[in-house]
Amino acid sequence: MCECAQISQIDSSILASAGKQVGITGFRFHDFRHTWASWHVQAGTPLMVLKELGGGERIEMVQKYAHLAPTHLAYHAENVKITSMSAPKTKQPPLLAAVGT
Repeated sequence: MCECAQISQIDSSILASAGKQVGITGFRFHDFRHTWASWHVQAGTPLMVLKELGGGERIEMVQKYAHLAPTHLAYHAENVKITSMSAPKTKQPPLLAAVGT
């Protein structure tokens, strides 16, 4: 575990200066929170856990990151299977299909 010091005060002029050096304008320290949340979701952190980690934000705020982890939908999409009662069509090789045989 990291024995890092917690950031207790942010000097926005330092952040603005650093951004200016690399061509970024209008960046706020709060924008790091969005990066943090995005990285969590992409790494598989469930949205409800992210909500708690983020200080109990409203679920609507957390849901805006859901599109970054569509794999959570794939797991649940497999819960219901829809099958066809008709016989499967046999596919012809592309060359034969083109000449209509």
